Amino acid sequence: MKRTALARALAVSFLFSALVGTLFVNSACANMFPAPVPEHNIEIMENGSVVGTDEIRRNGTLYTFTGDVFGTVVVSRDGIIIDGAGHALRGNGTSSGFFLQGNKHVTIRNVRISNFRIGIASTWWWPLGRKDNPNNVFQGNIITNNTYGITASLVGGVTILENVISNNEVGVSVFCLHFLLVSGNHISNNGEGIKIIDGEGSVYNNNFINNTLQVNCDPESSGYSKTSVIIWRRNYWSDHSGIGSMGNAPYLIDAYNKDNSPLMAPNRISKLMPSIAVLSPENKTYETSSIPLTFTANEAVSQITYSLDGEETIPLTRNTTLTGLANGDHNLTIWGNDETGNFAASETIYFGVKVPFPTALAATASSTLIALITLGLVYLKKRKH
Repeated sequence: MKRTALARALAVSFLFSALVGTLFVNSACANMFPAPVPEHNIEIMENGSVVGTDEIRRNGTLYTFTGDVFGTVVVSRDGIIIDGAGHALRGNGTSSGFFLQGNKHVTIRNVRISNFRIGIASTWWWPLGRKDNPNNVFQGNIITNNTYGITASLVGGVTILENVISNNEVGVSVFCLHFLLVSGNHISNNGEGIKIIDGEGSVYNNNFINNTLQVNCDPESSGYSKTSVIIWRRNYWSDHSGIGSMGNAPYLIDAYNKDNSPLMAPNRISKLMPSIAVLSPENKTYETSSIPLTFTANEAVSQITYSLDGEETIPLTRNTTLTGLANGDHNLTIWGNDETGNFAASETIYFGVKVPFPTALAATASSTLIALITLGLVYLKKRKH
């Protein structure tokens, strides 16, 4: 009995030790408690509704800014696209611009984000032993004058594409990531351009210009001699020394990281494909045959056309009014090109028209009919006499 009890105790002790070792194998990722949701005035709810502002319009899984927004936006819904359409999200120097906790497959694009502690904060998606990388995408934003531009910690993956990230204390901060992709960004004039602790992924085709510290990879805080597995390639570094004896010399980041194929001139950062958002008509039924046609774009677009009900496209130079719409269902799409020739199409808007029969006209017609019937009866009565 004593041997059996001892064996059980040893087995339990071994399993506990193994579990603890699994949980705390990386001291930098050991504190896996989610960050508290910050105080906020705007939220995209789990059921899809938007509370706290009328400047974010929902169309299915697309959420479009229709004007500038002030305050913190908490995102509680997965699988959505938030399109700023070139509008601003501004703070008062505290909290986060966008806050995502445990969100999966969220895209934030075309927003000018400034004056927050954290411009975009993505945190806490950490099921042990899984690497299916529910990726969030931050693309085509202008992120300036924050303490941190973008932070991503304890999440499966994040993709950071074609943003302008400038004049922040830290441009991008990454902590304990399974998957990281940073490409096509202009990262300039920050205290630290990018800070990575325990991440895996690729950083390529970016411009790192005049950051006080271009890259900070901190192996000491992670408990490893090598903090991350990052592939660096084809980035432009403003402090690169130049050509080596065998051609373009590698850019040395630290003892464990280098860019073997740095560029000698800045990348041309291609902007996000132009985005056109239809503000009116909306997906609803109207009781009028004249409906304003208004739209916005995230950048200058030309050769704008629209099609109503799939008919031939009509040139559109500015906001206008659709007139003479028949009762029934309709759909509308707008197209355009930016100055570099990139093509854009809006979401197709489905709306209805149901103009009620005019009450005044109906009343007039009824009165006229009654009058005619009365006259007819009087006439018949006179003929009988």
